[in-house]
Amino acid sequence: MNTLTTEKYSAMTDQTSDLVSLMLELQKKCTPLFFAEPIIDKIIYAGETFQPYLEQIDQIETSVNELEQTVLLMDEYTKQLEGKFRKLKEREREREREEAKKGKRLSK
Repeated sequence: MNTLTTEKYSAMTDQTSDLVSLMLELQKKCTPLFFAEPIIDKIIYAGETFQPYLEQIDQIETSVNELEQTVLLMDEYTKQLEGKFRKLKEREREREREEAKKGKRLSK
């Protein structure tokens, strides 16, 4: 049993060593790509070219928020107007009913 365990851990150690070697090799290849000075300059430059667009997005967001507030106010005002309109309609119907009652009384 100890021999099997030793062989298993030995194989795992070999695999780990191979993985570490591959990782170091990849790191050597990738480090110049990600941390080279010209690429960093390009990234910074790209950020500067996107800045006007980011500012426009912020302005649009502000405008949308203001528009939403205006819509909410208009919605509330519309609800108030609808309530007043209903009351006026009810009053008009009541007057018509009263006039109809008076007309029936006069005709008798």
